[in-house]
Amino acid sequence: MEIKLFGSFRKYGNGEFIEIAINDTITIARLKELFIKKIIEIEGSFNEEAIVDASAFAVNDEIVADNYQIKNNDILAILPPVCGG
Repeated sequence: MEIKLFGSFRKYGNGEFIEIAINDTITIARLKELFIKKIIEIEGSFNEEAIVDASAFAVNDEIVADNYQIKNNDILAILPPVCGG
């Protein structure tokens, strides 16, 4: 499954997305855990788990809650929090 990257997350993966293997349906909360694990694999010094927790996930262009069940064919994006204007 590909997760589109925006904002500060673009420095990970290939700059556009990170690929995470999932077997079946999982929740956004579980996906956040897998996302953090994948970033740590890419950059061992990653220590910004709070930013992932504060980020929104969009599934098929719609913001969803942590209990939302995603499927392999969903289109995902992680939207980090921003400050300012």
